[in-house]
Amino acid sequence: MQGEKRVLFGFVIYKPAKSAMTSGRAATKRWLLEYESQSAPFIEPLMGWTGSTDPMGQLRLTFSSREAAVAYAQRYSLDYEVREATGSVKRQVTADNPQPQPMPLCSVELLPDFNNLLLDGGTTGVASNLAA
Repeated sequence: MQGEKRVLFGFVIYKPAKSAMTSGRAATKRWLLEYESQSAPFIEPLMGWTGSTDPMGQLRLTFSSREAAVAYAQRYSLDYEVREATGSVKRQVTADNPQPQPMPLCSVELLPDFNNLLLDGGTTGVASNLAA
């Protein structure tokens, strides 16, 4: 590995994905500059909280454009990596890949006379139970 220079990126610039919990896309219009932690989080034994030895792990800056985030990182000489968003995959409906059909509903047959049902205990019908 001699002669090979390995660069660890400390900061990541990316555009966040839409939350699965909402239908709005307002939070996806901004770009984030976030510190990529070099140490794994640990669970604090007394209270069970998640801890970290990295004080920069909470750093998250928002920018209106990709260029503004890159300019900020360059101005302060930060090692950064820009991660472009991958487009969503839309499913194409073709003859080989048909659109799924909804399950058919089960048909229900109604009995013509509900008074002649036999119940547990040998009673003759619902009408005799209601009269009692």
